[in-house]
Amino acid sequence: MKAAAIDLGSNSFICLIFEFKDNGQLITLDHKIILTRLSEGVDQTKEISKQAMDRSKKAFQEFKKMFEKHGVTQIKAVATSAARDSKNQKEFIELANQFKIPIQILSGDQEAKLTYAGVESLFETQNGLIIDIGGGSTEYIQVVRGEMVDRVSLDMGVVRFTERYLKDLSFKNGQSELRIAIKNEIEKNLKIKEFKKSKYDVFLAVSGTPTTAASVLLDRFEPKEVDGFKMHKTDFQTLYKKYCDLELDQRLVQFPFVEEKRADVLPTGILILEESLSFFNLDSYQISTRGIRHGLAFSMYNDFISTCD
Repeated sequence: MKAAAIDLGSNSFICLIFEFKDNGQLITLDHKIILTRLSEGVDQTKEISKQAMDRSKKAFQEFKKMFEKHGVTQIKAVATSAARDSKNQKEFIELANQFKIPIQILSGDQEAKLTYAGVESLFETQNGLIIDIGGGSTEYIQVVRGEMVDRVSLDMGVVRFTERYLKDLSFKNGQSELRIAIKNEIEKNLKIKEFKKSKYDVFLAVSGTPTTAASVLLDRFEPKEVDGFKMHKTDFQTLYKKYCDLELDQRLVQFPFVEEKRADVLPTGILILEESLSFFNLDSYQISTRGIRHGLAFSMYNDFISTCD
């Protein structure tokens, strides 16, 4: 079975073309990330903009070329916060259908379960937390003895909070208000306060924010080096000085491997990472390049196997 698992996130669309060996091992045939900024303006208007729709269409066109190149026979796509929050989600679904890409809009619980399924093998019998920072929301997933037991979703994404607190402001000028907003968003959630009472062996960070932050520390984006990278609380001052405090045009010149639609919101994501680490009184993150698309791929494989039995 050659298949495509697609994560239609609020800032980036990720297409994973894969097949499975007989022993159940997932083999990546192709992988593409396209920054579409689907959630642009959704926090204010509750609608996906025409510009975001146009960017989505171009992404779907690119994905269609991938399907044809690899002879994909099964396609499944899931959408998260931006599509979930938008009043014109039907238009977005119809756009994807033009390219034979069926979309399921995930609830917060479904999103957490797929994220966990993508990284489940990293936990074994450990207690842990997973943080997944998206464009529109941030998820915290609690793992006890290797099993997902609970999750919290906050409307605190990198695009949403950049638009709210840094619009027309540099990170240096808006950082204080942004930090207060992030702290308040985390601390007002009662379930997160319950999460804080537990002890954790690992704090796993997935999504574009932590992987890109790790690449900034490494001065290059190399997936094999980023996957498993340990980011310590002492690294955040380095990230602020080296990256966040620069103006956007300076970031683009000095870090050409970070695209503009990631570069403008990355400082917000780094601040969310730091404040989350501080809130849980932990010292470091383990970075993973896995995510929803991997969980979706495993679920597609399991569905395929069940039909063969």
